[in-house]
Amino acid sequence: MERLGPETSYKFTDGLTESEDHQLTDLLRKWNGGRLSTPVFTELAKKIPQPIVEVVIFQDNKGVLETLLLPRPEDDITWPGMLHTPGTTLRLSDYKQPEMTPNESALKRIQDKEIHHNFSNQPLLVGNFQRMSERGPEFGSVYIAEIENGVQLKPGLLWCPVNQLFENPQFIQHQLQHIKIAVEVYTTQHKKA
Repeated sequence: MERLGPETSYKFTDGLTESEDHQLTDLLRKWNGGRLSTPVFTELAKKIPQPIVEVVIFQDNKGVLETLLLPRPEDDITWPGMLHTPGTTLRLSDYKQPEMTPNESALKRIQDKEIHHNFSNQPLLVGNFQRMSERGPEFGSVYIAEIENGVQLKPGLLWCPVNQLFENPQFIQHQLQHIKIAVEVYTTQHKKA
């Protein structure tokens, strides 16, 4: 039979049947772009590079450079309970904040919902990274910041000497890449001060 009209170039998602492809499309249309469940986020992160904002928060503790770490949730599929620097993926909601850039919105979420302390200075963008982590491909922006010295930290948060991170089995080791970027800029700034 001769086909009338242009031939479609629609191709179904690799690994899915036509019916599954339509089901997935229908489900994604229902999602409003907000928070994803841990299993859904983990599956998407394995396949689609994640835009990440990482904040390396420093303090000088009697000449020892320390960074603030917090534990991943216990239901995290990839790194349950492991320590990491404060950070988040960008969300659609970050693009809907008219008074902020998406990264500024993510930084506010980190401040208000992860560390529960105000930054004592405006976080400074110091670099970007690309990496393949255990969870999947990532592209991120690295910021440095400080919080007020001597504040009572929320349970679970802790200061860790930067020079001990590589030997800490509870620390997510691939994060050393963005911490090195942050340390270089932070120490250079403080040498000038």
